[in-house]
Amino acid sequence: GSQAAVSRTLATIGIASATFGHETQRGLDSLRATLEAARLLLQNGDDSEDVLGELEKAIRESERVSAWGAFALGRVRRDKRVRRTTDIASLVGSVLDEILPAMEASSITLHHELESTRAKVFAMDVECVVINLLTNAYYFSKHSSRERRVNVSLAPRTFQGRRGFDLCVADSGPGIAKELRERIWDPLFTTKTDERGKSIGTGLGLALVNAVVQDTEGSRSVDSDPKLRGARFTVWLPDAGA
Repeated sequence: GSQAAVSRTLATIGIASATFGHETQRGLDSLRATLEAARLLLQNGDDSEDVLGELEKAIRESERVSAWGAFALGRVRRDKRVRRTTDIASLVGSVLDEILPAMEASSITLHHELESTRAKVFAMDVECVVINLLTNAYYFSKHSSRERRVNVSLAPRTFQGRRGFDLCVADSGPGIAKELRERIWDPLFTTKTDERGKSIGTGLGLALVNAVVQDTEGSRSVDSDPKLRGARFTVWLPDAGA
């Protein structure tokens, strides 16, 4: 129900904040450095154009940091807590736009193919699935020696006689061993490790995705992407109005 969707959304914001936290810190560090440079230029009586250049850089960095605050606030808007007919491509596209700066900061190419589809859903649930799959793809793309890529696709699909849509997120990371492809959906199970091999993931992201799938009577699967050679997650969610 709506309350469960809100709880999942709050947890998802926490996971995304932790995953992309260093991007926010990097933005704040750059902001501080450019303001410091502007101050030094002013003290030295340097050309006003140089000072303006530094201040413009600072404004750009502040906008990036501000975007992450807006990202969190945008997830919990009241209209997203009501199940309604929604333009799914537009909803997914807006999440991708908000996450793109973090992907680009880590040299990850984000590619998407979003087919037009409308369905009656909790917008929060769709965002929960997309964000958790993207934070996963972000982490594993960074931990691969290959070119960093994440592909997202959306397509309408009828499954077992019910209308709905597929959300697919694939990455160029190391992939998931076949023997782990069911365990990864369990709460607290994680394959994310630091450089010493110590677990650092929450083990909650895919469990939240699985909770959405169970609540909506959807389906989920994971395999290896034939092009990127990393993990490919596919989540099918039904149209509650069908």
